[in-house]
Amino acid sequence: MDSIRSTVRQVEEGYIDGKPPHCVGEATSIFHILTQEAYDKKSVSEIQEILRTQHIVIVDRPQPQVKFDANGLRTLTRLNEPVSIQGV
Repeated sequence: MDSIRSTVRQVEEGYIDGKPPHCVGEATSIFHILTQEAYDKKSVSEIQEILRTQHIVIVDRPQPQVKFDANGLRTLTRLNEPVSIQGV
């Protein structure tokens, strides 16, 4: 339990005004948040420059409308494909 408390203390030492850096501002965050439209407008070199110091999170990305039925599930894999289940 002490190791968990120690880890939490170490994480909180990096907080700015009581908040994690990604909640304070883009300059201090490990996340660079972009809309799909803004991402599409960036050049490869601009994306690579961002990725040198931050992870890119794309918001407002259109999602395919897939129904939860046999046809929709076929888009994921074949329905008769063996699936390995790990655990108890």
